[in-house]
Amino acid sequence: MTRNSRAEVQKFVSSLSKKLENIESLDLAQLAYCLFLDEQRHNEKHKPDACRLDIVAMSLDDLKNKLKKTAHGLSTPNELNTLPGIFYSENPKPSGKLCFLFPGQGSQRVNMLRDLAIGFPDTQSHIEHADDLLKRYFDKPLSGIIYPLPVFSEGERSTQQKQLNATQVAQPAMGLVDLVAFDILACFGLQPEFVAGHSYGEYVALSAAGAISRDDLLRLSAIRGQIVYQSSKNHPGTMAAVQVSADKTSAVIDEARLSVWLANLNAPNQTIIAGEQNAIAKAVQ
Repeated sequence: MTRNSRAEVQKFVSSLSKKLENIESLDLAQLAYCLFLDEQRHNEKHKPDACRLDIVAMSLDDLKNKLKKTAHGLSTPNELNTLPGIFYSENPKPSGKLCFLFPGQGSQRVNMLRDLAIGFPDTQSHIEHADDLLKRYFDKPLSGIIYPLPVFSEGERSTQQKQLNATQVAQPAMGLVDLVAFDILACFGLQPEFVAGHSYGEYVALSAAGAISRDDLLRLSAIRGQIVYQSSKNHPGTMAAVQVSADKTSAVIDEARLSVWLANLNAPNQTIIAGEQNAIAKAVQ
C-alpha cells in the first residue's frame, strides 16, 4: 500500500489490525485483491515520494503478527526493514531495469499456478490450445497431468507428482506454465527489458524475447523431453548439486577420472554435475 506520510501508513496499519482482530478465517488472496483495488482508486492522490509498505504473509495469524511488528517498527523504519516479509520505504528509488528469470526443470509442482489459471480467462484458453497442440505427444491432455483430479492420500499425490516429474512431461509443462506466468505479469503492466533462463528456462526466455514462437517452444519442449527420456532408458542419468566452485569440481573430476560432466554453474559455490546414475553416485561419495 502507498500513503503520503508515515502517519497515514500508521493509521492504515492500525485500522487493518482492528478489522482483523476478531476474524479467525480469511482468504488472504481475496484480501490482497481488495486492497489492490482500493489502492488503484486512490493512486492519483499519492505523491511521487510517497511512503510504501508491502507485507508478505503466509496465513492470517502471520499477517496479524506482521501488522503488529509493523506498527511497532514504524517508529524506527530502518529496523523495520530487517524483519522478514516486511518491506517499507519513505524514499522510493528510481525504477531500474527489469529482468525475468525463467526457472528450469525441477521447479514443477502439481497444481502450480492453479489459482491464477482459474482466475484469468485468457489463461484457460492458452492451456486448452497447448493441450490441442501437444495431443500427439501424450495419451491424455497435458493440463490433466499439471492439474489432475483431487486425490486423498499421500501415495496418490506422490504418484501424480512422479507423473509430472517425468522429463517428457516436465519440460513442456514448465514451458506452458512459465508462459502463463509471463502473460499474467503483463496484465499488470510488468514488461521486462531483459529475459534469461536457468537451464531449461533458457528456451522459455527465447520465446519471451520473440526469438521463437510459443507454439514452437511447446513443440520443441515436448520433442526434447521425449529425446531425453528415450536416451535415458538404456543409460539412466541423473544430476547432483556440489557445494563448491566449478574449478574445484572440475579438478576433482579430472583427478578421480570420473565419467561425469559439469552441467550447470548455479552460483560461485554451487555446481551441478551430470552423468549416468552409477557415475554420479561414485562422484558424490
